[in-house]
Amino acid sequence: LINWILSFIAIGAFVAIVYGGFLLVMNWGNEEGVEQAKKIIYTSVIGLVVIFVSYALVSTMIGASS
Repeated sequence: LINWILSFIAIGAFVAIVYGGFLLVMNWGNEEGVEQAKKIIYTSVIGLVVIFVSYALVSTMIGASS
């Protein structure tokens, strides 16, 4: 169940990165739009790092308990 939830959240973060990239390309001349796109990409990457670390911790804890 935990693996399924973390996978679903990771897919959401990946979609957010793609959306941020789309905004970056579409707002290339608009400085405010570019900053918004960079913020979306940055926070999504941080989210993915948190997801991978939590996955590693959960896998380690489950492996150690069995």
